[in-house]
Amino acid sequence: MQKPSHFIAVDWGTSRLRAFLCKVKPDGSLKLVTRSVGLGVSKSALSFEETLMECISPWEFEYGKVKVLMAGQIGSSIGWKETPYLASPISPQELAKSCVNLTLIESNLTLSWCLILTKILNCVKYLTLSVF
Repeated sequence: MQKPSHFIAVDWGTSRLRAFLCKVKPDGSLKLVTRSVGLGVSKSALSFEETLMECISPWEFEYGKVKVLMAGQIGSSIGWKETPYLASPISPQELAKSCVNLTLIESNLTLSWCLILTKILNCVKYLTLSVF
């Protein structure tokens, strides 16, 4: 099975959505191809799906459907779909079993994500991991 050559990383916060199209080089290193911005979860008048697709659909047209990894407020109580918190450390198996799944009607994509609660330097940080 061939490894994907591109993926999209999204940091979707309260006020801004930042999407990054990345290329995985043959040596495994990453190259930023381009970026796009949109409104955050509390700012956009569009649906979450429309807001996301507005940012990434030009890339989908050029590169096809690629993996999308999302982080930020998109999995919070004000985000797309509230996601239960999972304590870390967590095994990949438990992580996979705990993902929330959502099928996007207009774009015919399936979204899965989970929210991990972790402590970094005595601060609590919330990470939302999403995969199309």
